[in-house]
This record gives sequence, structure tokens and C-alpha cells, in this order.
Amino acid sequence: MSENNWSDKQLEELLRFDIESEPPPDLSEMIMRRVRNHRPGFRRQLWNWLHRPCTVHFRPLQLAATTAALALFFWAGMTVERNFSEDPPLAAAIAENARANYLIGRGLLAGDQVESALPFLEKAVQQDPTSAEFSHWQGVAYWALGKTELERQSYVRTVRSNPDHLPTHLYLGHNYLENGRYREALASYQRVLDRDPSAPEALYNKALVYHRLNDHPQERQAFRQYLETYRTGKWARRAVQHLQALGDYGYRLYRIGIQEVALNMSALLQSGSAAQRREIERLAANLEQNRTEGLHELHIVVYDEHSRTRARETALGLRGQLGEYLQAKENMVIRTSWFDAAETLGKTNGKKLSQSILLFTRQMISADRRNTT
Repeated sequence: MSENNWSDKQLEELLRFDIESEPPPDLSEMIMRRVRNHRPGFRRQLWNWLHRPCTVHFRPLQLAATTAALALFFWAGMTVERNFSEDPPLAAAIAENARANYLIGRGLLAGDQVESALPFLEKAVQQDPTSAEFSHWQGVAYWALGKTELERQSYVRTVRSNPDHLPTHLYLGHNYLENGRYREALASYQRVLDRDPSAPEALYNKALVYHRLNDHPQERQAFRQYLETYRTGKWARRAVQHLQALGDYGYRLYRIGIQEVALNMSALLQSGSAAQRREIERLAANLEQNRTEGLHELHIVVYDEHSRTRARETALGLRGQLGEYLQAKENMVIRTSWFDAAETLGKTNGKKLSQSILLFTRQMISADRRNTT
């Protein structure tokens, strides 16, 4: 087999060629601890980057392969410099193999050694310019070094030769967005959404582009489109905040157990509608996910400044429908209240909603004092 056709397994063996460079038996656990506890660095920047909310989707059949690849990347970044200095023939062999250069570059990226990683990734692209994977990660390395023009050029070359490589279309959109090229960013995000309509980063950042363009109708529609699918996490919270800044209070953030959940309040107020039913199903699912041991209660508070009767009917209707989903859950109590008044949102906001719903959960405290002595 030629050096250019080495498998990842063979490359792994080459990268740890002597007994001193053998990876420890608990390498996978060490990697996961590093992921959890490593100082803020390249991967943490990727995760927390305001305009680049990166989501990795694991599929069950790919999980083992992904873990193995991560181990190889990690170990390559730890050992490559010493191995090269101790074994010149190995260095020469690796230098002629595009896949090896790519794996080493990824390993160095994982170790926050971006400057060291870039030459290997550039070499991999030179040796195999048709690989979308190689050129994509070269672009990521350019971004990490603040070379945004080279980053964009790398992504553009990637999508020209690999027009269906969605990660690069996504990152090209990020680059355009950061550099104020909003129309190009929209085109890149739409290319992703045409193939994957629920891609979270593309959905959110598409709305963000409209926000930057001051196109409020499109911004409102795009943030609502994001919230149709994603209701938890910081991006859902920010989407709700953007909508409320536009005067749209159709979505509200509610504390359900330990989690903050965005719910479509407008749908919940549509008594007897299919939209209300779907939202109640979503609420019931969140109650299930966030229920902990002990007796808990959900409070449903309905405001309607025009009709106390209607407020009461809405509250009792919601309780009845939720009860159908939670009838077998004896550790969940639903309490209702209603007011013929507008709801005032916060002391600083001062916004009044003539018709609204407030939801929250809390853990009940037993009134039995016999257990306290």
C-alpha cells in the first residue's frame, strides 16, 4: 500500500511509533475531562462565539468513529513534535501524506496550538485541494488566527469545488456576517437552510442578519421561525428578547423546573385550536423532562383586563388539557388563578399586556410538621 493510501489506523501507529509515546489506557476519559475542564481556548471560543453558535450533531452509528478520531487528533497534537525530531524517516513519510498532515493539524488545533496547526493544514490542502474537509479546517485555522480574508478565500474555494458541503457554506456565512457583508451572509445561510431547514445556526444568524439590516418584518419572521423549533438555551432566550424589542410578545420565557423555556403564549391563548394543543403538548413534555423527585406544582396565571370570565375559562381549560397528559403523574399539582387586569412585565420594562399567561413551577413544602421534630 502506498503512503498516500494509509488508513487512519496506520497513521495512528506511525504517530506513536515507540513505547514512550504509547497513549495511556484512559485516553478517551482524559479527552472528555479536557473537554469539560480545559481553560478557555480554541474550542471554547468556537462554542461561545456570539455569531457562530456551533452545534455538533452525533449520530449513534458515528459516535464510536468520532471518539476514535478525536483520540487520534488529540494524541497527534501531543506527540508530533517529539516524534518528528526523534525519527526523521517518519517526518519524511508524514510530509508526503495529505491525510496525515490534516490529522496532525486537527490534533494541534485541539491542543490550542493554532499557529503550529496551520502549516500542516495548508500542506494537506496543497496535497489534496479537492478535499472539502481539509480546506474547511484550513479556513477555521485562519479564523482562529484572525486572518479573516484568507479564511473567506479558503471557504470560497471549498464551496466552488464542493458545492454541497454545508459546514463550509455555514462558516462562510459567519465570515460575511462578521465583516458586514450581510446580503452575502443571507445567501450562504439560505443555501444551508435549503438543504437542512432546521439548521439552528443558520436559522438564528439569518434573523440576526435582518436585525443588522434593520429589516424588522423579516427579522420578526426569522426569529419566530427559529423559535418554532428551538425553545431552550441562550439562543432561544435571545430570540425572544429580540422579538420583544420589536414589540412582539407572542413568545414568552417561562421557568419550568430548572430550565427556562420559550413558549408561544399567543397559541396558548387560542382556546380549542390545534396551535394551542401543540403548545400544551410541548409544555407537558418540558414538565416531564424537568420534573425531579418530590411533589411539584405548576402555576397557571391568566390575565385578561376585558373579561374575568374569559380569563377563568382559559386557566381552567389549560389545566384540564394538561391534566390529560399528566393524569398518571401524582407528583405534579396544577394550580390556577385569573385576574381581570393587564399584566405588567417587570419593574423596569413597564410593558402592559391586556391578555397574557404567566407560568412557573415550584417545589411544594410539606405542611406535615411531625417530621420536623
